[in-house]
Amino acid sequence: MARRLKREGIYVFHNFIAQIWREHDLKPHRQGTFKLSTDPDFAEKVIDVVGLYLAPPVGAVVLSVDEKTQIQALDRIQPVLPISFGSTEQRTHNYVRHGTTNLFAALDVAGPP
Repeated sequence: MARRLKREGIYVFHNFIAQIWREHDLKPHRQGTFKLSTDPDFAEKVIDVVGLYLAPPVGAVVLSVDEKTQIQALDRIQPVLPISFGSTEQRTHNYVRHGTTNLFAALDVAGPP
């Protein structure tokens, strides 16, 4: 930030910028994601999935399956939303992949009865 300001003819020390960030709880190094669903049945589907974890059928094993990628070349569908006071930078969950290595894992989240 100090370098950016310097290019505009404003000279400040890095420590000054860091102090402002701390005072206003700005964390530009942190990022969050968000996803908006356009599925009209989204709420019902969420209730069904969460219900499986909270109250699985008798004798059932409920597994959570997820994908973890080590390195992804991504293009975001929407532009990144900038940071503001008290919040992190936000970006959509949706993206286009340009290559990746995938690891799939299944976990028994509830464990044995």
